[in-house]
Order: sequence, then C-alpha cells, then structure tokens
Amino acid sequence: MNWFPMLYFILKFIILSTRIYEFCPDVSTFSLVFDIDKVYRYTSDQLLQWRPYCRHWPLESEVRDRIHRLSCARRGCRAGRSRARVRVNINKRSADGDVGAIPTVLSERAERHVSDGQFLRMYGGVLEPRTATLRRIKPVTCRYVAVHISSLNVRSLGNKHAALCDHITSNDLHFMAAVETWHESSSCPQVIATTPNDYRCIEKARSKKASGRKAKSGGRICLFYKSCYTIREVSLPVYATTELLAVYVQRSQVCFLIVVLYRPPSTSIASFLSEFADIIERITTYAVPLFVVGDLNLHIDDNSSSVTTRFLQILEEFDLVQLVDGPTHIACHTLDVFIVRNCFSARVFISVDPPVMSDHSLISATATFTDDSVTREPAYVETGRRSTLTSSGVTL
Repeated sequence: MNWFPMLYFILKFIILSTRIYEFCPDVSTFSLVFDIDKVYRYTSDQLLQWRPYCRHWPLESEVRDRIHRLSCARRGCRAGRSRARVRVNINKRSADGDVGAIPTVLSERAERHVSDGQFLRMYGGVLEPRTATLRRIKPVTCRYVAVHISSLNVRSLGNKHAALCDHITSNDLHFMAAVETWHESSSCPQVIATTPNDYRCIEKARSKKASGRKAKSGGRICLFYKSCYTIREVSLPVYATTELLAVYVQRSQVCFLIVVLYRPPSTSIASFLSEFADIIERITTYAVPLFVVGDLNLHIDDNSSSVTTRFLQILEEFDLVQLVDGPTHIACHTLDVFIVRNCFSARVFISVDPPVMSDHSLISATATFTDDSVTREPAYVETGRRSTLTSSGVTL
C-alpha cells in the first residue's frame, strides 16, 4: 500500500495550520525526503477513507496540547461541555451538624447562564452584578367573615315590597327570609319589586293538597340573597303541616345550611312536632353550620306548656339551641325562631326589632366565620433576576 499520500497530507496540514516550526525545529529534514512543493488534490471521500489509519500515528502529548491551545482541535459530537462539567453532590443536607434544624436538600451546582463575555459582545456594555427582584405580599392578619341574616313574617308582599327592598339594601343583608309572602310565583311583580339589584330570590310554596286551601291564600316562602353566594336547594319530603325551604350556601371558605320554616296556625301541633323532628334529623346530617329560621306559630315562651317542652327536647336531642329570647308578636308571644348548633351559638348575635312592617318582629342575626385562607404573616416572592448593562441602557 502506498502510504506517501496520507503522510504528505498530515505533514502539510501540520505545517499550514498549527505552525509546526514552533514545536518541530528539524522539519527541514522532512523537506529533504518529501517534495513538499508538489500539490496533491483529493476529494472528501478519499480523505475520509484515510481516517481509520490515523490511529497508527498518534501525536505526542505536547503536540496535542499545542493544538488545543491554538483552538485548532475538532470537538467531537459526543464530548461537549457537559463532559467537562464539575460533578457536585446535590444530596448535601443543610441540617448536617446542626441539631434540631429541618434537613433540606441543597445543591452546589453553578447556574447555567449566558457568559459575561457574550453579554459584552451583544450589547457592548458593562455587566453589573445580578440582583434579585422581590415582590412584597401585603401582610394581613387572620380575619372574620360576617354573614348578616334576617327573618320576618311579612304577611303579604303586596303592600310591603318597597319597604322590604329598602330594608335589605340599607342594612346590607346577605340573606333575607320572608314567610307568608302570599305570592303566586317567582315571576310575580311583588317578588320582582322586592328583589334589589345584585340580589336573587329563591321561593317555595305550599302545595294545594297539603294546605287544603286555595293556592292564592296564605303561606309561601321567599329567600332573598346576594348574588355573590352560590346556593343549591336541598331536596326534602313534602310535609302536611309545614312549609320549608332548605338551601346549601357556599362562598369561598364559607359554607352553611339555611332552612326556612312556616307552620300555618290551623294545622295540628302534634303532627307538626312529629314532622319537625323528622326535618331536624335530616338536616343535621350536614357537617356544616346550620340556621333554622321562620314562624312556627308556637308559644315557645310558655315554659309550662307540654308543646314547648317537647319542642325544646327535640332541639336538645340534636344538640341545637333556640337563640330568640323575648316576644316576637304584637300579642307578646315568641312565635319566630332562630335555631343554630350549640357549638356555633357563640358566633351568632341576635337582635329583635319591634313590629313595624308587620305584626311580627324582625329577627336579625350576624354570624361570624373564620377565613382560614388568608396569609397570617408578610412574605416575599422572588419574581425574577435583573441584569443591567449601564453603557447601552439595556435591562434584562
């Protein structure tokens, strides 16, 4: 095999590319043997055929070092900068040697970012030290969410819709339960006129079969509430002596159950107490705060009555308490109720107004809920890093 073309090519490459005179002073001896001035032309395929034979003539270490220093060495596709990266131990723990500290995994690996030289070549400026940009979160403390609930036996919305609408807006009520509204449907003018802006209304009427009276006379329930709340009606059986509306209320971290009751005075008290026990048993299965409001037409203030004793016994069996204390009717009897769970009673404040819009008193309550979603201490969040090039005015 003729080795001369390959040797000539190697020698010619070293002379022209790596300034061989600096590290091979006796190159003139090679020029006496080979005709260096003679030019040979080879295609790329012919040069690639000689690649396997290069391992038979390895370069000395000094020659390789000089080639690397002159940046003439070819970097292979498999040996990039990742091969020269310093290996670090990322399993180092911050609590090593510190008793009582919480161990966290740290890393000593340097950040990968564009080199300073590239910044200078791109913008021609002076790179300042990097500084972290922090955004301060407004410090807030644990706060309470107050929910305002009122209840009233209006005895027809026909002549009281304007006064009731004004009362809801002026007192910024969240929920207003009205019984004995005597409305025909949710689209009747009285209900629409009573509903303020940014409020909604959900209504429930007593069936003809259960009441035994005409549909237009007596009864019916309306619950006006702010539109910011999401409510869902809870399905309960139809009772013969009781009109009721049960809704599940939810907003952010606040959720509870409101049940509005009305018992017509002409119905059987014994049957009502039996149905009332069934209602309480069903609604207490919800693991949320509970509010039962409305007009029961019972003299709850008469402690000597067996009806009152049985009524209070039902509440005690389910760990409930009736908060209204005092007369709620012009006849000086307690007919209206506001019932909550015993464990939640300390968070509810009740006020009873004198009868003005109706022959019943307005029951107002404020229930406080703890909002656990707020931040208790100020915090700082790193939003990014900023590098400024002073001479060019470029901010990264």
